[in-house]
Amino acid sequence: MPAKELECPCMRGREGRYDSTLLGLGVFLLYRAWPSRLHLFDGVACAVAVELGDLRHLVHGNHLIYGVVGLVFHRFLGGLGVPLNALFSLQLMDSLLGAAGAGIFFSLLRRIGYDRKTSAFCSLGMSFSYAYWLWSLEANVYLLGLVCLLLALRASLSDRPRPYHIAFWHGLAMLGHGANALFVLVPIASLWARSPSPREDTAKYLTTAAAFVLAAYTLSAMLWIRPDSSEGLKLWLLGSAALGEGRSLRWQGGFEGWNNLLDWIRTSGRVVSTMGALGAPVWLAALASPFLAGREQARATLSGWLWLPAYLALFLFWQPYNLIYRVTDAAPLWLLAAPAVSLALSGAFTRVLAALFLAAVFAVNLGSVVMPNSRAENNPSLQKALWISSATPEDAWVCAEENDEVYLPYFGRRHPLNLRYFKGREAALLERVRAIQKDGSPVYLTSSALRDWRQVFETIGLEEGSRRADEVLYRVKEF
Repeated sequence: MPAKELECPCMRGREGRYDSTLLGLGVFLLYRAWPSRLHLFDGVACAVAVELGDLRHLVHGNHLIYGVVGLVFHRFLGGLGVPLNALFSLQLMDSLLGAAGAGIFFSLLRRIGYDRKTSAFCSLGMSFSYAYWLWSLEANVYLLGLVCLLLALRASLSDRPRPYHIAFWHGLAMLGHGANALFVLVPIASLWARSPSPREDTAKYLTTAAAFVLAAYTLSAMLWIRPDSSEGLKLWLLGSAALGEGRSLRWQGGFEGWNNLLDWIRTSGRVVSTMGALGAPVWLAALASPFLAGREQARATLSGWLWLPAYLALFLFWQPYNLIYRVTDAAPLWLLAAPAVSLALSGAFTRVLAALFLAAVFAVNLGSVVMPNSRAENNPSLQKALWISSATPEDAWVCAEENDEVYLPYFGRRHPLNLRYFKGREAALLERVRAIQKDGSPVYLTSSALRDWRQVFETIGLEEGSRRADEVLYRVKEF
């Protein structure tokens, strides 16, 4: 009797866990080989709140638990004596999440019947994909929710899906980011396909997930947010969408005809690679999945086709040009590509082509983005903050716009005077500058910030301080 027939299921399961763990470990070591110095605004802002232990700002209305998990992880590392600042703790956490996602994805593919080679290829393909790799190196909110979605998908694709199990993971995914509510069609389809009581189990799943999320938001509002009015509660729940005038809802995109679709298509190629053309074979493989998937993988293919269009329904109209919102597409895309990958890996010549393709995706993304982003000298905002820090006293206030608002306090250790709060309120800005100077602290302004505020500050007077390349640092005269 062949050895394969003598294996018991527990041995195969243990072997699969070893494989997924080793793959995840390898991906994690890859991610940490080139840590990012790109440092996005939101990540630095979250790191500031983590270092302050400021739960009121960490419990964000759009992504409730990311900041709290980051705070716990940062303090856990501190308890172990690991000397990392909060930003690098968050980056380390996201690399762990990205690696865990790769391992979970491998085990999911094995569970639904794909062999080791196909499962490893697709898991590595997802890990090397531009969107997934980039955000696994940065402090950002999306990987936490995606890992929970993968666990919800694995629970949904089991032989007998359990509604409470699915509700737990999907609930966590929604707390990771509210947009993950769009995943709801995947569990519903699986429950109706496999559950002996589909109507009852679907009701259990939906009510449990909703109650879980509602309880978490209610608890957070009562313990930390404590809004003083219904308007305050609304602004917290809107989060990043409350960017209109007077913090009203501002839809970031809107319908602009075919431009939205073209932006989404262009960004789709870059989900896989900075060279958009390299993404085309993966999307073509995904499109072919209904014709290539075997009976065992048909339900997984259906899940992919429910997942991708559901997110398209939102992000086609909400910044379709922004790659950060496409990280969640990497998993269903490679899930749908798996049948074509399995077919390609079955032949000697096509196996070589597939290996060359994966190597090209890895090399292009590494060389064009990952390695450049790992060098601090390639981050102008960081270099600017360090320059200002070296040229100003510790009690200085520095007028700040855009990245400077978080870079100056975090990397420069200087007080930011955020100019955006004073647009159309020039008199209030003058009063604020006067109050700071009256307290004995100097106020500084760079030539880049001066462009939009020249009339205000030249009426006060400026003294040139330090100069760096084309930028000048001025000290605002006392008045």
